[in-house]
Amino acid sequence: MEASRKGLGKIILQAAIGGLVGYSVAYFGARSPWFDQIAEQPGALALAGVGLIYLLIGLFVGLAGANPQISAAVLNVADVEDARAQRPVLVASSAVFVAFGAAQLLLAMAATGVAVPPVLAISATALALTMAIVLTWLQWSRYDELLKLVSWESGAFSLALLAVLLLVWAIIAEFGSRVAIDPMGLVALLMGSILVGSFIATGRRGMLNPAA
Repeated sequence: MEASRKGLGKIILQAAIGGLVGYSVAYFGARSPWFDQIAEQPGALALAGVGLIYLLIGLFVGLAGANPQISAAVLNVADVEDARAQRPVLVASSAVFVAFGAAQLLLAMAATGVAVPPVLAISATALALTMAIVLTWLQWSRYDELLKLVSWESGAFSLALLAVLLLVWAIIAEFGSRVAIDPMGLVALLMGSILVGSFIATGRRGMLNPAA
């Protein structure tokens, strides 16, 4: 019973923090001088939205993961000792998510001509990709068998989801609305599929259930 209450409390705390941060970002983002220009292009708007999700997840995990006590309270780890052991992986994952989130926002802004040169957005994306490859390679030995399995399954689910969505989108674009595939929308679809695939894989393995 005590474990169930702790798990429920962790869910409520995660939802409260996520809701508060998400609302604040949406509120102030909608009042940004760049919002109207980005909103004129659906693909850029979708990419900015996905980028914000990456950025928020990265910041949340990074700020919590840097402190084992906070990690044990808000993240899905067993206790403080588990949080301390997972800290290098959490911090590395946070850095990659923040880098990808920032890169997507810069791409969305550059695509709409909003004070961001394309070379900066492209460089940020290349940096995020490099960080993902290097940090994953360096951290791979820290992964246990479950985490390695989830990593492979995340890739498989993401690829399958992306293939289905691209197939449907292409058919609709050709025979339905005839809305051409937007390059920025395609990037948003790819990054969104990776995110959803990761949630599916971790959820199937019970890793989204808060540890008491």
